[in-house]
Amino acid sequence: ISASDTFRAAAIEQSVFHANALNVRIVKRDYGADPASVAFDAISSAKSNRIDVVLIDTAGRQETSQNLLSELKKIARIAKPDAKIFIGESIAGSALTSQVQSFAKELQGIDGIILTKLDCDAKGGNALSLSYDTKIPILFVGIGQSYSDLKEFDSNEIVGNIFAE
Repeated sequence: ISASDTFRAAAIEQSVFHANALNVRIVKRDYGADPASVAFDAISSAKSNRIDVVLIDTAGRQETSQNLLSELKKIARIAKPDAKIFIGESIAGSALTSQVQSFAKELQGIDGIILTKLDCDAKGGNALSLSYDTKIPILFVGIGQSYSDLKEFDSNEIVGNIFAE
């Protein structure tokens, strides 16, 4: 895990917590460090240790800012990721669609979406709207606080919830 959200000190601590809980390596620096250099170091470390996957945790904001998008583009340019996954809260409504579209445009595509807090969205209809509007596949949904609460997205289940009596 690359703790590349260096804009919030608590984000680094959160990445460390999850890395420790999952027993995976973490590469981190201090608050305010260059996020792209942290990602670069994590990739270099993974290559030298024959690790196949690096999760680069970047800064996220409810509202899209040009500084954030510029930093994400820099990370993508340096990391050359195999997949760019957007993670957002399913209860964010239409603002989520706008944010995903902005990120996809600036990053020249997003490969998939993970929606958290689907358990707080009464029927999950925002997931269908997001999928339809962005044409980006929803890969997983979060329905709780545990690692086991991350489930593969099932559009049939969402449609069933919407049309259930």
